[in-house]
Amino acid sequence: MCRFEFEKYNGPNSRYTCPKCGRPRCFTRYIDTETNQYLSDDVGICDHKNNCGYHKPPKEYFKERGSGYYSEYRQSNPLNRSTESPKEKETDFIPMRIIEDLEKLDKKKNTLKEFLSTLVSPSDLQQVFSAYHVGTTKNGETVFPQIDMQGRCRTAKIMAYDENGHRIKDKMDRIDWLHARIMKKKRLKPSDWNLKQCLFGEHLLHSRPNDMVCLVESEKTAIICALRYPKYLWLACGGKQNLKLEMCQALEGRNVLLFPDADAVADWEERKKRLSFCRKIKMYSWYKHEAEGSKRDIADVILERLQKEAQDKVQETPQEKIKLTTIGDICQWMSEAGIEKDRVQINV
Repeated sequence: MCRFEFEKYNGPNSRYTCPKCGRPRCFTRYIDTETNQYLSDDVGICDHKNNCGYHKPPKEYFKERGSGYYSEYRQSNPLNRSTESPKEKETDFIPMRIIEDLEKLDKKKNTLKEFLSTLVSPSDLQQVFSAYHVGTTKNGETVFPQIDMQGRCRTAKIMAYDENGHRIKDKMDRIDWLHARIMKKKRLKPSDWNLKQCLFGEHLLHSRPNDMVCLVESEKTAIICALRYPKYLWLACGGKQNLKLEMCQALEGRNVLLFPDADAVADWEERKKRLSFCRKIKMYSWYKHEAEGSKRDIADVILERLQKEAQDKVQETPQEKIKLTTIGDICQWMSEAGIEKDRVQINV
């Protein structure tokens, strides 16, 4: 069954509606690597592993159709016996000038930045946004670019947040990709763009070679952690399933601390074993006091502390004491104004 693999992500059009939970653009289908064709519409895996968990592999597909069906399939879809290895298509990149232009749009209302500005100093916030090249769309969405160690932009995740810093979720999940928008504008097909993602913040590894690397799932979490604990280098893999070799190769030889979401601890503990190329790698148990079934991450804990600190700093402005006007005050004003006392009648 090794001839069947998950279809590589190549924009939203390469993800489909899950046959179980019905969510759009979250279902990854299997393809026959010899024919580049799909199997059935229901053969694949849902990205929502915890909430849905649907996974139907090719083995199950052929088992449902009887013991002889796979043999028939192989006869009608023979292996490509060519001895020549297919040439891998070069990775596509987004010009950095586009990222720089999105950074300049910072004057537009970035709702995430507006929210964070109520909790941290504007100078610290701007410093972190600039270091990670976080940008803003004309609609106020936040742009998290994936820039590799060579300073090349692979893509950028685009997300919308409300005034409380929460991601806006609807039927489309409000997540978009910069390369997908470029493809749509240029009318490119999914096969015209070869996407290879990298870690958010990966470009900072060169400039901070001796710093401890802390890896989280969410890009927003990496930003919040970088504001709170700037002496560590915070990176994000962009999803629970992205803690994998091809995404984390840049961490070779580095000391790494993993900060999984509370509901991904067991999964990341297992995935950690595949990242043996790191100098040292271990889990940081920030989640040990979380309630059973919690889906929070380290940023939720930090935000709680920042909000409490902000509230503690707010002090009620003491009301000014009301000073009663006395006859002496009036006489003094009259004297300063050169008004004779017998010309004024005071009623008490």
